Amino acid sequence: TLSSIITQAEAIADYIVNPPPVPTPTPTPPSLSDAKAITAFDFKALAPDVVGVINEGAKTIALTVPFGTDVTALVPTIVHTGVSVSPASGAAQDFTSPVTYTATAEDASTQAYLVTVTVAAPVITTTSTIANGAAAPTVTVTGTNFKAGIVAADLTVGVGITGLTLGTVSFVSATEITVAFTGTAAAGDLTIQAKTSAFDPASLSVSNTLTVTVPAAVIDIAVIPGVTVPVAGATPVTTITETDQYTGTVTWSPV
Repeated sequence: TLSSIITQAEAIADYIVNPPPVPTPTPTPPSLSDAKAITAFDFKALAPDVVGVINEGAKTIALTVPFGTDVTALVPTIVHTGVSVSPASGAAQDFTSPVTYTATAEDASTQAYLVTVTVAAPVITTTSTIANGAAAPTVTVTGTNFKAGIVAADLTVGVGITGLTLGTVSFVSATEITVAFTGTAAAGDLTIQAKTSAFDPASLSVSNTLTVTVPAAVIDIAVIPGVTVPVAGATPVTTITETDQYTGTVTWSPV
């Protein structure tokens, strides 16, 4: 009928003028990365910097700090992939025992690393020398964290064939002690090593061993009976006819 035709025409016109809304497509969320690794772990506040050794396969990080370092409040600088690491980079941490650090990826997956800090063995040095024939010589030893009550029993000393005997050990400062000997020094080597008890706090290991060499005696050829001091152009002396016998190397100048 005419009325139904009109109704249909009106419906078509309304559809054209007011079309139904087009459905908005649901956006596809971006894929989230699963990257989560600690790529650097250092103690930059120490001098020099202490750089961690990362074993990615074992997920461990190892650092060795100088003897005397306080490991109860070390501040690490951490570089990582992912969105975060916990504990955070720059946060002081007690490394008396191994500490677990966890990296978190964008997709919320995590990876743990076990960080272990080891304190290096103490190092002792000396610039002291002992002359042949020196009576009751002393050796100055430098190091770190020597204890105030250090005694001879806190050292391991070998005197070899020097003819010396360990006397007393005196505390000068936390970085210096003196080691006194009795006797008269003869040619040879003596060695000094600090035991764990020599330090405050006590070391976990003994120190390195330092060596002091007493040189051979120098004999002035002029005092040897029967030997004339050579002069330029003279024939070198090759035999000694006196009853005393000397063994050694004779040098003179000019040649």
